[in-house]
Amino acid sequence: MNIGKLSIDPHSFGDVLIACGVKPVYPYQNGQRLSDEVTDLRYEIVCPAIGFEKFSVKIPVSAEKLDVSEDNPIQVELIDLEARPVWTPNGYFISATAKGIKTVDNDD
Repeated sequence: MNIGKLSIDPHSFGDVLIACGVKPVYPYQNGQRLSDEVTDLRYEIVCPAIGFEKFSVKIPVSAEKLDVSEDNPIQVELIDLEARPVWTPNGYFISATAKGIKTVDNDD
């Protein structure tokens, strides 16, 4: 079975997602950076519902950019999140993409 063809239900990450970092993504080919143009943003997401496990999600640079860091974490919603497991010689990780990201308003 090719485990990479499976998808992960976005609800399995829990109802609360916290963005705690963001880094630029550059275009690469054969291990070489093609340009300094940022193509996407990679957000680090913490999932309290599953023991504060983390995963990264790639979002197009054209989407809203949030000012997040470990010192300034923000509760977020990921728009059209898709995730799947990927195997490497170092073990499994989650490959995730979303069409956008937005803050969650907790003013009740």
